Order: sequence, then structure tokens, then C-alpha cells
Amino acid sequence: MTDKDYFLQQIDKWDIKLSENHLELLTRYVDEVLDKNKKFNLVSNKDAGIIWARHIADSLAPIKKIKTLFPSLKNKLIADAGSGAGLPGIPLKILLEDADFKLYEPNFKRRNFLIWTFSKLKLKKIEISNERIGENPRIQKGKTDILIERAMGQLENILPQCLNMLKEEGGLFYAWHANAKILKSAKIVNIMEKMNTAVYDIHDYKLAGEEKNRFILILRRGKCTC
Repeated sequence: MTDKDYFLQQIDKWDIKLSENHLELLTRYVDEVLDKNKKFNLVSNKDAGIIWARHIADSLAPIKKIKTLFPSLKNKLIADAGSGAGLPGIPLKILLEDADFKLYEPNFKRRNFLIWTFSKLKLKKIEISNERIGENPRIQKGKTDILIERAMGQLENILPQCLNMLKEEGGLFYAWHANAKILKSAKIVNIMEKMNTAVYDIHDYKLAGEEKNRFILILRRGKCTC
């Protein structure tokens, strides 16, 4: 089986529906990443051969929970903190066409790659910011419906800035993490209490060829209005 076959098998197992257009756009995106990888240092060399199973599937893992919590994504803002090569923001955008997306990426080369990719794939309702998360807390505060964060840094270090961006009544934070027990750490519990945030759900899953569970920690600010 090819890397893409493993991806399709995994997506089918998760009961995620892909249209022909979705698959075509995802394929073109993967082609762009692999073509520009040496120039922009987008993914590690060891991951280049398993980008579908390792990165695209992982990016799409929370999509059913997003749709469940927000049946309508029209006029909803989804922000990707530290987007890098556009993971998970671009794969999610391809499947969540109605949502507005904002990708945060301060690295100049990667930002140029993202701008190029938006144009190449003709993606609409998506923009990029050169700011870092927390760089302008007053401006970023309370504007985001869903914030997604995958492999950006230590959770306890970025959590205050990420939660600050969420709408105070029902904003959701999706954080990819290897260990769900981190939510019990005193530092994180203290941050969540100060910012009126609770654990909404923990999505556990496995990728093709892996034995260990992965986790997406879903936190919610205030009273959910969705």
C-alpha cells in the first residue's frame, strides 16, 4: 500500500467523507509541500514519504468533532497557531469550506509558501498573519471561534496566549498533544481557572501504523453558545 492508500484507509475508518474535489485539492497541496520542501524546510525528510498518513490524516482527525459542535461554520473564524507548512490549517480549510481561516506564521519563507499555496489551490476565505500568537494580545483578544494548535510548543507556555484569542463565551481550543494527563498539571489547571476555561472533550485516536494513542485536547471558554 502507498502512503496515500494508508491515509484513505484511515479516513474511511474515521468515517470522514471526502469528495473528489477535496481529494484533488489535498493531493495538489501535498504535491506543493513536497515540491517546495527543500527550499522552505516544510516537513522533515523522514516525514516526506509518509506525509499523507502522518500529517494530512493527523490534521483531519478532529473534523467530525468540529462539525458536531459547529453544524454551521458560516461566519466562524478558525485560526491556526504557528501554521508552518499549513498543517493542520490547510487540510481543514479544504474540507471546511464555509469557515473563515486565519493562519499565523511569522517565518518569512513559510509565509510566502502559504500565500503561494492559497493562490495555487484557489482557496477562499483564508488569510495569513505574520504575527506570533500573543504578540498583540489586545488586538487578538476574543476574536476566534476555534483555535487549532499542532506541535507549536509547550502547552503551559502558550496556553494563556491561545485562550486569550478565543471568544469568551463558547470559544474552543483544539490542541494536539501526546499526553492527555498534562491537563491535570497544577500550572495548566491554574491557567484554565483564571481564564474561565474547562475541558470540553479529549479526542483520542491512532494513525495508521502506530500503536500509541494520540490526543486532541478540546478546551472551552465560558458558556458554550454553539
